[in-house]
Amino acid sequence: MGEALVRAAIAGQGLVYGPRFIATEALRAGQLVELELDEPPMTLGAAYAITHPTRRPAAKTRAWIDFLAQTLPALGADW
Repeated sequence: MGEALVRAAIAGQGLVYGPRFIATEALRAGQLVELELDEPPMTLGAAYAITHPTRRPAAKTRAWIDFLAQTLPALGADW
C-alpha cells in the first residue's frame, strides 16, 4: 500500500503521511519533498516487554529484550 501512495504523490495526486522509509528513494531522487509541520501530528507510543514478575527471564529472552531496547529507538527516526 505504501508504494501505491508514493506513486500517487509523485503523480501529483496528493500527500503521503507515513513512515519516511516508504518514500526514501523518491525523496532522494527529488520526486517528493518532505513537509515540516509546526506541530507533530502524533507521537509513537512505547513498546513493552512483559515477563513473569517472580521469575528471571531466560537468557535468550533477556538478550531479545536488550536487542529491542537498543534497536527500536534508532528505527523510530524513520517514522
